[in-house]
Amino acid sequence: MILSQSIPVSFNGKQIDLTKNLTEFRRNGQVLSENDFINDGDHIEYEQKKMEPFLFQDLFNHVQINMPEKATSRFILLKNNQQTTFFGKIEPGDDLKI
Repeated sequence: MILSQSIPVSFNGKQIDLTKNLTEFRRNGQVLSENDFINDGDHIEYEQKKMEPFLFQDLFNHVQINMPEKATSRFILLKNNQQTTFFGKIEPGDDLKI
């Protein structure tokens, strides 16, 4: 059973690892974290998710972006110095910029 998948990327010059959970455990309908204790008698369920490619939008689960309050133009998403979209696939080692 694979619990998560991750890839290393560079974002605005800083190396980070993007991670996705592939297995979700629940106790009585509540999602458990890896630090939660399991008690005798707990009813545990799990869901195995499908391994899917990472997308540029997955970056936003790992970094905080400070958007200017009075922006007068749009922002551009770059992958390896090429314009991309929120739904653009990313690979290990890609250089991402906003």
